[in-house]
Amino acid sequence: MAHPPPSSFQIFEPQLKQTGAVNSGGGFMDLSHLMPHISKPLPAATGAKGSSVVTPSSGWAVDKLTRLGYYHPLEPCHLDFPKARLNDLLQKLPECLRMLSCQVSYEDNWLAAACKTMEQVEFQVSFFEDRKDTQVVFIELQRRCGDSYVFHQDYVQPILAVVQKVKHGQPVDAKPAQPSRMSGLDLDALLAEHCDQATEDDVTVAIELAFNLVTAERVDALRLGMESLEVLTDTSKTGMSTARRVARVLVLPADETSHKLVQTLLRYVTDEREGQDADIRFRALQVWSNTWQVAADDMECPLESFCDVFCSKDTLVRSLMSRVEHVREQPHEATLALRGLEALCREMPHLLAEVSWPVVEQAKDLGTAENVALERACCKFLEAR
Repeated sequence: MAHPPPSSFQIFEPQLKQTGAVNSGGGFMDLSHLMPHISKPLPAATGAKGSSVVTPSSGWAVDKLTRLGYYHPLEPCHLDFPKARLNDLLQKLPECLRMLSCQVSYEDNWLAAACKTMEQVEFQVSFFEDRKDTQVVFIELQRRCGDSYVFHQDYVQPILAVVQKVKHGQPVDAKPAQPSRMSGLDLDALLAEHCDQATEDDVTVAIELAFNLVTAERVDALRLGMESLEVLTDTSKTGMSTARRVARVLVLPADETSHKLVQTLLRYVTDEREGQDADIRFRALQVWSNTWQVAADDMECPLESFCDVFCSKDTLVRSLMSRVEHVREQPHEATLALRGLEALCREMPHLLAEVSWPVVEQAKDLGTAENVALERACCKFLEAR
């Protein structure tokens, strides 16, 4: 997932060559004036007494700080800070990324990290030394894919807030500030005050539209259909009343369209064949995780009937546990699987016997160290034992 910033254009920067550049007198040209413009790793930073700065346990390659490339235009999301604060920032930033539940891959060849969020936003955190002032370092946040609004509001602002505090020597909060994503609850209140709640007909139309997209032969339509179902089942985005109605349709489908949609969505969760689009599988898992959590709190939506009709309990638990077993490779999938398992076991306590609790404990240890959303999902599930 990690890769060099494409905007650095290092391949086109001036290079010093050992052969082929001669002057009229037959000797080699003096190209030393180009040296300041060449982007290259810098020596390891040293402390006040010349001792090498200790590499943080998180995995930052502190000895690979790179000077800002001559043709590298910095992204708008960047800040500068004194190099003397670099080690402090590298110590504080991993905890910020943990609290933001980012999956982080640290680079080996330069001071950077690739991050992936629960919302499938991918971005790069990179550090560069200023070309003009070697005592100044830039931190750059570059979005690679995903929702730009979520990237800026939920990740750029909290991360840069930590950078600002470290820059000025201020204490860093244990939990970075994040905007509240409770628009769905506000929507519930507005609907109750000004108009009627979503009707069965509204939900039927929405399900039909989603079905047409999910069963289309185009990948873009399939992804759009999954994203629409993900929103419809998320109480924080669409409200409890709408999410409950949609969950009832998915758990207890009453017509042919709903049956086919449920079977299609389940296939992405229970069928682990190679070649399936990873993003589509993730979004299908998110739809079911949302649905099972809403259904577990709804007396009119029995989850046991759903398992009896569409998918055996053993198959469902085995498929979800396989995500938890691969938590190091896909922590976000493991988080969704744990949330879904907790909801299913709450309604069907006998499923607890099918769970591999040592695997859940291992996932909790990883979450405690790297991912707070994973940690919370594990703790909530472990409480049900």
